[in-house]
Amino acid sequence: MGDATGLPAGRPRIRIVHTRQDGTRIKGSVPGDGVLGIVRHHGFMFFRSADEIGIRRSAGRTAKLGKINAAAEALRSAGFTVEVDISVDDALCIVHTRAEGTRLLGTVRGDGAWEVVRDLGFFASRYTGVFVRRSKGAPDRRLIDAAAQALRDAGYAVNVNIKEGSA
Repeated sequence: MGDATGLPAGRPRIRIVHTRQDGTRIKGSVPGDGVLGIVRHHGFMFFRSADEIGIRRSAGRTAKLGKINAAAEALRSAGFTVEVDISVDDALCIVHTRAEGTRLLGTVRGDGAWEVVRDLGFFASRYTGVFVRRSKGAPDRRLIDAAAQALRDAGYAVNVNIKEGSA
């Protein structure tokens, strides 16, 4: 028998999982439990070939935390128990070394990360990736912190790594 929301009672535990290889997928959902109707408004869809719910074209890209967190919150407000699992390897990383300068690692063409940091002075190159020109030497911590915050606000998972060594 259902509850006040019209969804079946005894809802399963839902896991939203993102890996770079598989993309973002929802685990633990069964047909008719109402999960698809809730998360569809947050960019998720049903993949008939894989018989699961996920975000289209998310494989090979960084996790879209904005969509994932919005879907998780919507599921929780509907009474589901939700766990979010994002692989640590899937975060973008802003790295600064004295030899190479400031670079944004983990981004792929078309994932939108460069568009977020472009106004902060980051450039994109086919050969060297996303970087800040003339940033070799001492790190510009304000720029790095601003870029990290802008990426987080846009829904990306971001790590910052500043290597102070002289190499």
